[in-house]
Amino acid sequence: MLHFTKIKVLCYSNIMTIKTRNRLLIAFLILSSLTLITNALIVIWAAFSGGITPPEGVIRTISISLPAFKYSFHAVIASVFVLSLAAPVLSFIIFKRFEKTPSLEVFFFCGFLIGCLSECMRLLIPLFDLWKTYSIFIVAVGKIVICGRILAPLSLFFAAAFSGTDYRQDAERNFMILIIVAIVMGLLFPLDTGHTTSTCTVLWSFRTPFMLMKLGLMAATFSILAVESHVKNSPDHLKAAIGITILEAGYFMLCSADCYILAAAGTVLLVYGAYRYLTSIHNMYMWS
Repeated sequence: MLHFTKIKVLCYSNIMTIKTRNRLLIAFLILSSLTLITNALIVIWAAFSGGITPPEGVIRTISISLPAFKYSFHAVIASVFVLSLAAPVLSFIIFKRFEKTPSLEVFFFCGFLIGCLSECMRLLIPLFDLWKTYSIFIVAVGKIVICGRILAPLSLFFAAAFSGTDYRQDAERNFMILIIVAIVMGLLFPLDTGHTTSTCTVLWSFRTPFMLMKLGLMAATFSILAVESHVKNSPDHLKAAIGITILEAGYFMLCSADCYILAAAGTVLLVYGAYRYLTSIHNMYMWS
C-alpha cells in the first residue's frame, strides 16, 4: 500500500513538474520573442536615424594583437542578437521535443535561456550613449547582465547536479533557489561604473575570481555528467557532458566577443553544443 502511494505521489509530481516547465517555456517563448523583435526594430530605427553611439577608448576584456581579432562594434551587436535569438529558438525546440518528457535538465535549462536573454540589456548602452555616464540606469544594466552571467552557468550546473529522480519533488523549489542565488550574487557584485568595455558592458571588479568561478562551475558540470556516465554505463551522459561544455564555451565566447572571429566561433559552438546536449538528454529519456 505504501509502495503504491509512493508511485502515485511520484507520478503526480512528474505531471506537476512537466506542467510547470511547459508553462514556463511558453511564457518565456512569448517574452523572449517580443523582446527580440522589439530590440531588432529599435536598433534598425536607431541605425538609420543615427541614434547608435559606438564606444571611444573603452576597455577590451580580450585583446589579441592580430589583424583577425580587430575590434568591431558591429560584431558586438551581432553577438548580442545571437544570444537573444537563442532564447526563443531553443525554448521552442525544447517545448516541441520535450513536451511530454519529465526531464529536469531542460527545466533548469530555462535558467540558461534567461541568462542568454539578459544580454540584450547591453544594447541600451550604445542606444542611450551611456559610455561615460554614471546613473542608476547604467548600474541597473550592469547588474542585470552580471546576474544573467551568473545564472547561465549555474543553471547548467543545477541541470547536471539536481536532475535525478530523488530531486523531482523539489524541482520548483530548487529552481527558485537557483534564481534567488543568481540575483543575490549579481546584486552584491561590485561594479566599476566609471569604465565600460568594448562589449557594451559595465566593467566589474574581481574579474579574475569571477572567471575562475565560471570555469569551476563548468568543470564541475562536466565532472558530474562524466561520473554519471561511468556509474550508469551511459554513453549519452558522456555525450551530454561534452555537449554542455561546448555550449558553455560558445556562450562565454559570445559574451566576450568584440570581433567577428570570436562572434562566429561562439555562434558555431553555441549551436553545436546545444544540439549535442539536448539530443543526448532526449535520448536518455527515450531509452530509459
